[in-house]
Amino acid sequence: LPLPPLRRIQRGAAVAETAAGLAGVLARKLLSQLHRKQATLPALPADVDEELVHRQQVARSGLASLLPACVRLGVCASMHACLLREAERSSARERERERERERERERCPEMDTIRPPPSDSTAPIFVHPTTF
Repeated sequence: LPLPPLRRIQRGAAVAETAAGLAGVLARKLLSQLHRKQATLPALPADVDEELVHRQQVARSGLASLLPACVRLGVCASMHACLLREAERSSARERERERERERERERCPEMDTIRPPPSDSTAPIFVHPTTF
């Protein structure tokens, strides 16, 4: 499969980061409202619907469990966006190096045939006697 263009991935990461942040904020607000309402509610009468109480508890625990997931998703999206930005910078640097090499080849075509000698750390270093 071909990779989607980098810009589209970055947009997706930014959207995911924003959505995770908003979901986290919403979950926090809903939890605080539930806690506030629970604190202000009078004691439940004896004939209260058990199913209603159960659904409220499930909703409260669901929101509580959603919060860390939102935080993790936000962190993952943020890290993904950071990694994408770094990959883009690295790719831009590599493209600039390639352009520089291309300009060098245009200025000096024989550069492609000239290779530097292999570096051999065991080779003796020759110093001309007149350098001292």
